[in-house]
Amino acid sequence: MVTIPAGPAQFGYPDCLTMRLLGKYVDDKSAHKVLNELLQVQPRQATLPAFYIDRTEVTNAQYRKFLAALAGRSDAEWRHPDQPSNKSHAVDPEIQNDARFNADNQPVVGIDWFDAYSYARWAGKRLPTQDEWEAAARGPKSLPYPWGETYHPLRCNNEEAPTRGPTPAGTFQSDLSPCGALDMGGNVHEWTASEKRGGMIALRGTAWKGPAPDLFALTFSSLGAQRDVRNPVIGFRCVREVRAGEPTPEGMVRVEAGTYLLGGENSPMLDLLRSLPTNVPAIQKSFFADRPRKAMMKAFRIGRYEVSNAEYRQFLQHVRQHGDAEFRHSDQPPDKDHAPKDWPDADDDKPVVGVDWYDAYAFARWAGMRLPTADEWEYAARGQTSRLFPWGDGFRSGQANCRDSQTGQVAPRDAFPDDTSPLGVRHMAGNVREWTASDSTDNAKMKLTKGGSWTEWARPDALIHLRATAAAPSFRSKDLGFRCVQDVEGP
Repeated sequence: MVTIPAGPAQFGYPDCLTMRLLGKYVDDKSAHKVLNELLQVQPRQATLPAFYIDRTEVTNAQYRKFLAALAGRSDAEWRHPDQPSNKSHAVDPEIQNDARFNADNQPVVGIDWFDAYSYARWAGKRLPTQDEWEAAARGPKSLPYPWGETYHPLRCNNEEAPTRGPTPAGTFQSDLSPCGALDMGGNVHEWTASEKRGGMIALRGTAWKGPAPDLFALTFSSLGAQRDVRNPVIGFRCVREVRAGEPTPEGMVRVEAGTYLLGGENSPMLDLLRSLPTNVPAIQKSFFADRPRKAMMKAFRIGRYEVSNAEYRQFLQHVRQHGDAEFRHSDQPPDKDHAPKDWPDADDDKPVVGVDWYDAYAFARWAGMRLPTADEWEYAARGQTSRLFPWGDGFRSGQANCRDSQTGQVAPRDAFPDDTSPLGVRHMAGNVREWTASDSTDNAKMKLTKGGSWTEWARPDALIHLRATAAAPSFRSKDLGFRCVQDVEGP
């Protein structure tokens, strides 16, 4: 056995802002599209020249001046070449006539991308690229929210604010980016000059109405809309190049030239999720079942290896001679036989499989031990680290006996030496899944199992924190075994 010392343990998936949001909204269907995109947004660097950006979104008053300038004349010099020939730049009538949206100092909404594009050209400006918008929103420190590292529902105008509509531009002075731009975390989504996959235009920032505001308000989060969409939650702001020797234009702020860190966060867990051929709704919920947490653990001893066929055979001999009355669980069926399923020709040096939870429980008691809790198992697998696999954060095929290794069978205890935890416990990523003493959080009649097995893909099933499987106590399988633990006397 291996002695596991007392100490602080970390449980669950490694913590970062993106992982917290993925876990929070994994069951929210309205957020799945954004979650899928957010997961794929990897950090990158972009070098940008200095530029000016509007301090606030374009207001109704400003947009009406544009419409007045167009009265009785063509928009030929400002229109986009793809703009429909019969296009009118007037605000959507239903939105324009709604008192919630038409105050002079509110951001103009009910305009499509062609409208925003033409306005910007008329004003001697243009729409920002996604990189420009993001650089202005997060600044040189690459903030996840325009105001800092932490989301707060009252920092900006969104679904959680009491406003119930777009507020006058700049109302939320706390929604202030490092360059001095306002309302980049809330109020209305904003058109950009950048195209997303599928021909949609990227929208940045969150709006006064919409789900998951802490997700949509991220400086590296984006939505998309067709260019002809007119909506009461979409507006825009403009940018302009810096000209030598000129003062900052009225109503604009300067974003300094430099190399900006853009895109999402990076972490070993995010890298792993990005490598999986799936999307967020299909990711097993157990990825996020055990929230990141810390706990002090008592010392205990745990089997260095899973219980072997040779060890289990001794238990069976005892039970056949003396019965199991003193070792059996109180819920065990009265006619229970502890013989493993398909076991007679099992190799002594391989872990016993085909045993159910009652078998594992009875063996442990016979041996003067017990089954580990899920927390004890996880602590033994990662020690006081937050690693994803027993050996570290990276994964190579062949490090554990999983489906990737193509052995097609349970391996002897000394095979796959890389599959060793920092505390010296073997085969916690692969070989066989293992029964624990812990009930499933979803169903108290089911028992949690831990670890990957020779039948499963190592990514993700070998993840230490994964609570992917729970089984009925009477379940038996060719890839399910167990190991035991023993309490240590003293503190």
